[in-house]
Amino acid sequence: MDKINFAKTMASFESGMITQFEGRVLSKFGDNQDIDSGVTEMVWNTGGIEILPSGNDITHISSSNAGDTQQVKILGHNLIGDRKQFTVQTVTLDGQNKVALDTPLFRIWRAWNIGSTDFAGIVYIYQDDTVVLGVPQTQSLIHATIPIGTNQTRKCALSVCSDTVFFIERLIATVKGSVKANVDFELQIKEFGGVWRSVMPLSISSNESFNEIIFDTPLYAPEKSDIRVIATSDTNNVKVSAVFNGFYLGIS
Repeated sequence: MDKINFAKTMASFESGMITQFEGRVLSKFGDNQDIDSGVTEMVWNTGGIEILPSGNDITHISSSNAGDTQQVKILGHNLIGDRKQFTVQTVTLDGQNKVALDTPLFRIWRAWNIGSTDFAGIVYIYQDDTVVLGVPQTQSLIHATIPIGTNQTRKCALSVCSDTVFFIERLIATVKGSVKANVDFELQIKEFGGVWRSVMPLSISSNESFNEIIFDTPLYAPEKSDIRVIATSDTNNVKVSAVFNGFYLGIS
């Protein structure tokens, strides 16, 4: 979004055309522990690239450890007609057994442990699938994981609901660990019903290095859009992380 359009948006807010200013600042972060040469992956701990569902198909949760019975808070969106609605739900794990979500989801962008003990296994949130010892067997049906030791998802992606836009103010990317690599990151936005497009590339050419961009004019993600960060390395076994910050603006 250029400065002229950003100014027009803020003028609309001041004139009353935009009736709700959420003002909520949000930080979305994630990491990927193993990107190989020439393979593009999302910056999330599930690995690969998320295949976004076309409907409310995200339906189940389970753990790879039979002893995990904690409650999990899940934030996401469900689809009603062509409207993306924000939803919050709490689900109680049943170890390695599948548990159905109370509200099937179109998108999931954060989940965390609200129990009193750490997760002993990896927690998966996914479309209905064959599960072996709590692990869904189809990679493309997994939409979030909570790794052991983190107690929450680490997914550098976001879904914007209806009647809301999101402004991205900062992007940070990091190459972690001892492996030296050239890594190309991309911040991407997909409008509802559209395709992914790159809105900001960012490159790093060393290990244990980071790059940061602070946008003089915040980048604009329209209502019902999706946002993600992807990475491509020229070396195997590379660890990366990324974070973007921004704020919501309600519209009507």
